[in-house]
Amino acid sequence: MKKKMDIKKKLPFTDKMRLVYLQLALFDKEPDDCQSTFERIIFVLKNMEILERMPWLAQDAVFRKLASIAEVAALSKENRQKYDESLRKYRDTISVM
Repeated sequence: MKKKMDIKKKLPFTDKMRLVYLQLALFDKEPDDCQSTFERIIFVLKNMEILERMPWLAQDAVFRKLASIAEVAALSKENRQKYDESLRKYRDTISVM
């Protein structure tokens, strides 16, 4: 296993970091075949552009959060600005309280 090194100092940045490279093209499982949360996340990442709905929403909060992020990312520029302004006002109100 190779470590990321500081070129000048010839020392590793950290012994705690691990890099994992995924080749999504090689992941060929169907939704029913995904057994772990990791496999489900990889499935969603690979197929996000073609999914009409997010699978496993009821099973895991990670997928509910991912679905909400995708909904915000899909907003038009005008609607995104309105959303951001509304979110700022909400957070300001919470801070004042």
